[in-house]
Amino acid sequence: MRNFRSTLVLALVVLGMAAYLFLDRHHRGTEEAERARIQVFYDAKADQINSVKITDPEGLLTLEKKGGAWTITAPIVTAADPGAVEGVLNELQFLGARRTIPLAKIPGGTKTLEGWELVPGNVVVEFSGPGFSKVLRIGRKTAVSEMLYARASNSADSPVILISSAARDGIDRKLADLRSRQALRLDPAQVRQLGLRQAGAAPEYALGRQDGAWKLEKPLSAAADTQRVLHWLGDLGSLRVQQFISDDAADLSPYGLNTPAAQFWVKEEASKNPSILLIGQPVPGQMKSDTPQVYAKRLDEKTVFTLARQDVERLAADLPATRDRRVLPFHPAEAAAIRAEQSFDPAKPAAFSARKEGDKWLAAPAAAGGKDLPVDRAALLGLVDDLAALEAAQFVSDTTSDLKAYGLDHPSATLTVTLAVAKPEAPDQSGEKAKTSPDAKKEAPAPAPAPVTLLLGKIGKGPNGKPVLYAKNAALPFIYGLDPSFREKWPGQPWTWLDTNVSPLSADQIGSITLMGANGSVLRIARTNGLYTCDRPGAIIDAGAAAGKWALLGHLHAVRWLGPAQASYGLSKPAKAIVQPAAEVKDAAPFTLLVGGKVEGGYAMQIEGAPYAFVLSEDDYKKLVANPFLGAKNPPVPAAAK
Repeated sequence: MRNFRSTLVLALVVLGMAAYLFLDRHHRGTEEAERARIQVFYDAKADQINSVKITDPEGLLTLEKKGGAWTITAPIVTAADPGAVEGVLNELQFLGARRTIPLAKIPGGTKTLEGWELVPGNVVVEFSGPGFSKVLRIGRKTAVSEMLYARASNSADSPVILISSAARDGIDRKLADLRSRQALRLDPAQVRQLGLRQAGAAPEYALGRQDGAWKLEKPLSAAADTQRVLHWLGDLGSLRVQQFISDDAADLSPYGLNTPAAQFWVKEEASKNPSILLIGQPVPGQMKSDTPQVYAKRLDEKTVFTLARQDVERLAADLPATRDRRVLPFHPAEAAAIRAEQSFDPAKPAAFSARKEGDKWLAAPAAAGGKDLPVDRAALLGLVDDLAALEAAQFVSDTTSDLKAYGLDHPSATLTVTLAVAKPEAPDQSGEKAKTSPDAKKEAPAPAPAPVTLLLGKIGKGPNGKPVLYAKNAALPFIYGLDPSFREKWPGQPWTWLDTNVSPLSADQIGSITLMGANGSVLRIARTNGLYTCDRPGAIIDAGAAAGKWALLGHLHAVRWLGPAQASYGLSKPAKAIVQPAAEVKDAAPFTLLVGGKVEGGYAMQIEGAPYAFVLSEDDYKKLVANPFLGAKNPPVPAAAK
């Protein structure tokens, strides 16, 4: 019985101690969480720090910021990675003390600090900026947690703080962590020249930029695609070091860098000399599962490093692809006229021409007797956009010594885009007359840009063996290979381009409408001061129905164009709608709408005197022939012949 009581007492004591320890730990954990909010360097801002020195058992590392850029100055001098340095600075700015231990409460004084590795410190971080200088000493881990002892001052009485081990890891960064891994430092916006030299028989490539446009200078003179060049520069600037091999390589032959396999170079606006990246031999001994790498170095530095081989090969392959593939390099907004002639397809017109007048495009189809007709602006601009964006599928030849071989001595098609003359500068609006000397010459008007002309030859095989349509820009020596399907986009019959809005008069310009049936019946409706009247005594006009006819004939819209009138359209003996302008409308001519029979999609129509018929939708036809009278006994409007 006595043993049982002793055991029970002991159990109660253990439970009590466990509860005390749990509550104490919970209390201390809450207290430490609160203290973690204490910012140690509250008066130091990351963006104001311009010097950092980190001393740890591996040695000394220093960083300096000049002109907004960070440089590692020890143990070597090299560019720092801005993102990695920013991480260190943010750790310092937001370093939180989990707990503070006043120096007076630490038994053993200096001996204890030495035991905690705070004298002088396992890691010592010194950093400064305008008006401040800070020191952080980091010691060993505490015995019961993942916290670290630290002191945040040089003062003899500065307290000991506890910080997280993650904070130490974020601050105590190594050389490999902080140095820039950018293989070739460049600013794409500042690059004015670039190039690639390769060993062996591979051609040398060089490109230059002038007035914002890139041009290929080697191995031939040709336009370059600015967007592709900028993309390539972005890829070159994004090329990252995989491993640093040596920071003082005296002998480059083991890396194949004494006779490089390739050299990428760029020259920036303010630089006298280009920045050159040398590419050496592949790194030996790599397993198939490894990412293959090659040795590399910058010409003006001693550091040898490795790059991903596939990234280097892609850059070398992509540079030739920066050549501009556009066949007719012009801006769509410059197009003022188009003329197309072809002989390869009898089903398409031999010639098609259109010109821009204001914001409209007009065409002069042969069947129109030379009369200009409005064309569908959206469709025409689509053609212009397609021509400006037309790209070669292949470059067939860079010379034109034998046009006959490509069928270009007698082209199967020719398309010319006339470009607008540059507009003169606006006159001085200041109100002051310009002071000119008597001998001053009047400034000559800007010359018209040269037109661009596309020549099409025959279909053959390109350098890669695939079928191509041979083509040439008349002003350039190159032979291009187009996708043969391009001929399907060639302008079709003239009426397919016509504007589907066909009303010669707007609704508010119409004064009267005379409807003539195919059987000879006639009905005239007039509008004066907003009131509708007709020529039938006693008939009452339905104002809504009459207004519908005004709206319809003032906004006639073709479903599609049919082309020249045919007998099947029922337009030889049509019903008619004769539309007269209002008396107050000057310089407006009447027009007659010929109403034919039913065709696919609606009814055949034609403006009298126009060369082509069109389809009016069935709904619009019903509005045209709808009874405009009130009352069931009123006679209907004349309709088309059945």
